[in-house]
Amino acid sequence: MKILVPQKQVIDMGVVPAGGRYDFSTKSGLRIINPFCAIALEEAVKLKEKGLATEIVVVTIGDGDCQKLMAKSLACGADRAILIETDADDLLLPLDIACMLQNLVAVENPDLILMGKQSVDFDNNQVGQMLSALLDWPLINAASKLGLENNLMTVEHEVDDGVQTHAFMLPGIVTVDLHINEPRSPGLAEVVKARSKPVSTYPCADFLPEHKKHIDVIDIYAPQRDVAIKMLGDIKDLAEVIKTHAYRQ
Repeated sequence: MKILVPQKQVIDMGVVPAGGRYDFSTKSGLRIINPFCAIALEEAVKLKEKGLATEIVVVTIGDGDCQKLMAKSLACGADRAILIETDADDLLLPLDIACMLQNLVAVENPDLILMGKQSVDFDNNQVGQMLSALLDWPLINAASKLGLENNLMTVEHEVDDGVQTHAFMLPGIVTVDLHINEPRSPGLAEVVKARSKPVSTYPCADFLPEHKKHIDVIDIYAPQRDVAIKMLGDIKDLAEVIKTHAYRQ
């Protein structure tokens, strides 16, 4: 069984820059693997360690700076990596990403796509669902536990009043939630071994010929953590606070 695991590079919101403003174009030291994507990769590695998968392929859509991300993914257990290269300032829509993955699936023919349910930068939670519709593959979202036997994938996910269990025959898509596992940190031996694993790079146009830029990122600020709590007397006071502070930079 071949598993395709999309990986996204996101800003490390745990490191707050001076002034609280993140520079979206800055690369060094501020980018990490999206936590949901890291969890998806760990789950794929666990399936391979159980003898249920033969190959894990990670795919990243981004600029050349994503090489560090792919190197870590390879060190964590992926067998090879694919970079679909885009411009550094190009922010793709979820549908763009889903279309690119659809075209990649036609080339790679994976049996299972394991991915994070969302990214922590824009929180869209849309790519898995869109990709499922484009491929006409079954999808289970926000998985908290996986099982596989005779090409039958069983998936648990938490709901308000308990846990639901679903099943489908491969091929299919599973997006993972937090707490399904704890991603491993690769050791020196794994990092060295990853250097010999293959990395393929393709231009964006190979997988999305009609791509156009839709969104510009203007500013990204860390949330204010030192705002004092103030008790308001009535709805008029609330309206005044909103009027005064809603557009404060």
